[in-house]
Amino acid sequence: MPIPLPADMLELCSRTLDDASRGAADIERIFLSTGSDRIGALLAQILPDTPDPDLALIHLERYCREGAPPTDPETFQILLTLFGFSPYLAESLINDRQYLPQLLRARRQGASGVEEYRGELARWLRIHQGEEAWDALRTFKRRANMRIALRDLQRTASLPEICREISASADALIQCGFEMVMADLTERFGRPQAFDETGRIIPARITVVALGKLGGLELNYSSDIDLLFIYSRDGETSGRPGDPDSQISNKEFFTKVAEDLARGLSHISREGQVYRVDCRLRPGGRDGDLVSALQAAVVYYKSWARAWERQALIKARPCAGDTSLGALFLSEIQPIIFTDPPDPAAVENIRDMKDLIDADLAKRRNVAIDLKLGMGGIREIEFTVQAFQLLKGASDPWIREANTLLALHRLTDKGYLSIQEYSALSAAYTFLREVEHRVQIHRNLQRSTLPAAPRDLRVLARSIGYRDNLHREEAARFLADLQAHRDTVRTTYDAALGALSQARLDEPPQPDPFLDPLTDTDTLARLESAGIPEPAMLLGGVKQVARLLDPAATTQAIRREFRRVTPVLLAELSRVHNPVRALRNLGRYLASLGLDRARLTEFLERRELLAPLVRLFAGSQMLSSTLINRPGLVLEGGVDAALARERTVAEHVAHIMEACAACAGHAEFSAFLRVYHRSQVLYIGLSDLSRQTGPAGVARALSDLADAIVRAAVFFCAREIGWPVAAGGDGTTTPGFLVLGLGKLGYREMDYSTDLDL
Repeated sequence: MPIPLPADMLELCSRTLDDASRGAADIERIFLSTGSDRIGALLAQILPDTPDPDLALIHLERYCREGAPPTDPETFQILLTLFGFSPYLAESLINDRQYLPQLLRARRQGASGVEEYRGELARWLRIHQGEEAWDALRTFKRRANMRIALRDLQRTASLPEICREISASADALIQCGFEMVMADLTERFGRPQAFDETGRIIPARITVVALGKLGGLELNYSSDIDLLFIYSRDGETSGRPGDPDSQISNKEFFTKVAEDLARGLSHISREGQVYRVDCRLRPGGRDGDLVSALQAAVVYYKSWARAWERQALIKARPCAGDTSLGALFLSEIQPIIFTDPPDPAAVENIRDMKDLIDADLAKRRNVAIDLKLGMGGIREIEFTVQAFQLLKGASDPWIREANTLLALHRLTDKGYLSIQEYSALSAAYTFLREVEHRVQIHRNLQRSTLPAAPRDLRVLARSIGYRDNLHREEAARFLADLQAHRDTVRTTYDAALGALSQARLDEPPQPDPFLDPLTDTDTLARLESAGIPEPAMLLGGVKQVARLLDPAATTQAIRREFRRVTPVLLAELSRVHNPVRALRNLGRYLASLGLDRARLTEFLERRELLAPLVRLFAGSQMLSSTLINRPGLVLEGGVDAALARERTVAEHVAHIMEACAACAGHAEFSAFLRVYHRSQVLYIGLSDLSRQTGPAGVARALSDLADAIVRAAVFFCAREIGWPVAAGGDGTTTPGFLVLGLGKLGYREMDYSTDLDL
C-alpha cells in the first residue's frame, strides 16, 4: 500500500531529479523495503551531490530489493557515489554485495602498489581453489576497478596516483596469468632450454614487455594493453620423461605461452574479461611472429622497423615474466630509439602521423569530440613530449621517461620546455585524462569521445566536479574549460614541433658528397668525417650516384629526400666490411629504380630499408643482382611480413597454389616459380645479413622453400596430365607418386646455391 512521502522528500525529488515522479516512486519503494527513517535523512544529505541523482535512486531501489542498505553515512555515501554515475560500477556492486565491507576498508587504506596487489591475488586464488582460475582473475579485476574508481570519483587521489594503481593491478594480473600459463605448459612440454656460449644447458626465459599507456604506468580503466613477448634463446624444451613427442622448440613453447596468456586475459565470461590484449606492435606487426628471440627483435628494430615502431618503444617496460631479460632488451634498444645523430626526419614523421589522424577523424566528424586523438587532445601532448625525447634523448638520458607527466617535468627541468608551457600541458593532460577516465568507467567501454546527449554531458561535467544547483550551467562551463585546454595544447604542439623543425634546419648543414659540387678533396674529407676507412676507394661510387642525382636527371623533390638519406647512408657505409662494393651496387640499384620515379621516391622515404640493403649490397653479389634486376621486391606489400616471420612449407605452398590457379600453362607457371624463388631467397638473405636469422635458421628456411616449390610443381604437373590430386595437410597430395629429397635437401641443410638432388 502506498505511503505518503514526507514533504522534505517531495521537495528533494522536485529540486534534485529530472524525473520527479519516478524518483518519488523509487523512494517510496526504498522506504517500504527498509522501514528506516534514517534513509530519508541520508538521501536528503547525499543525493543532490551525486553526478546523476536519478540513476543513483534507480540503482539504490534495486539494491534494496535484496536487503536494507547500510545506514552509516560513510558507507551510504559510497553506495550513492558508485550508483550515481556508473551503471557498470552499480551493477558490479549490486551483484557482489558482500564486497562492500572490503571496499570500505580498501578505501581507508589508500592506494596499493604492484606487490600489494600480487599478495592479494595470491590469497584470493588460494581462497578460490577449485574454481575456474581465469574467472577468479576477472572478479578480482572488477573489484580492483571498484576500489580505484571510488577514490577517483570521490576525488581523494590525484590522476597520477589513479593511473599508477590501475597499472599496478594490471601488472599483478598479467604476472598471475603468466605464471598459470607457464605452469600448465611446462607440465605438458617440460622446461624450455638453450645452450650458452660454452655449450652448457641453461634455462630459456621470456619477458612480457608493456607498451603504450601500461608501459608508461598511466593505464585507463578500459584501455587495451599493448604487449610484446621476447624470449632469450632458441632451443628445445626438456619434454616429459618417456614422451619424445612432448619435446618442442622454444619458439613453439613461448608462442603457446603468449597465445594462452592473451586468450585467457581477453576471454569474456559472465564475470567480464581481464583485459583486451593488443599484440600488433610486435616486430612485423599483425603478420609477424607472436614471440621474438631477443637478438632477432633487436635486429628488427635496428634494421627494419618504421619510425613509429621505434617511437612506440619509448614507453616499453617489462611487466611480467623474466624482468632481467626485459631490462636487457631495454638496454639493447635504447641506442635504436634515441639515435646519435638523431633522425633528421623525426619531427616530420610525428607531424605526418598526426596529420593522418586528423584527416581520418575529419572524415568521421570526430575531430572536436575525441579527447585522445582530436585536435588539442591527449595524443598531441604525448607527441610533443616524444618529439623532444627522440631529438634530445641520445645526449640527455634523463628525459627518457615513459610516463607523460614525469617526462613533461624532466623536459622542463632540462630547459626544453618553459615553465608556462609545462604548466599548460600538464594541466591540460590531467584534465583530459580525468575526463577520459570518467567516460570509460561510466559503462566500462574503451571510449575516448564525449557523449552527444546534453543530459549525459551534464552528468559527465558533474562527475568531474562542476556543480550548479539549477543544473543549467555545468555542461557549458565544462565545455568552455575543455576547449580552452585544447586550444592551449594545439598552440603549444604547433609551436614546439615548429621550433624543433626550425632548429634542425638552422644547424649548419654538412656538405653532401652526392648532391653538392665538391672537389675531390672536400668529398674525401666528408667521407673521412663519417668514419669511412680508405675513403679514396669510394670516390668512383660517389660520382656514379651523383650523376644519377644530377638536377637534369631527377626532380628537386627526390634530391631533397636524398639529402635526408645521406647521413644514414654514410653511417651504414662506415660499418660494412666492403663499402666499395656496397656503394657500387647501391648505384646500380638506384639506376634501376630511377626508371620509375614513384618507386624511387618511395624507397627514399622508407629510410628503414637503407641499413639492411647496404649490408646486402656489401655482403652478397648474387642477392644484389637479384634485387637490381627486380628493384621493386623490397617495396612490395609482403616484404615486411616475409622478413618478420619465417614462412612454413604449407604457407609457401598455399601462396604458390593461389597464383598457380591463374597460370595458363607450364611456361607461365615456371616463370612464376622462378620469380617467387628469387624473391624468397632475397628475403632470407636479408634476414641472414641483418643477423636476424642464424645459420640453422637459414638452412631450414631455404630447405622449406625448396620443399614447397617441388611439391607445388609436382601438384601442378600432375593436375595438367589428369593425375588424381587432392588437398593435404601441406596443401598438396599426389596419391601414387613420391619424390625423395637427397643430399642437402634430404638433411634440410640447403644453402643459397645448392642443387636439388631428387
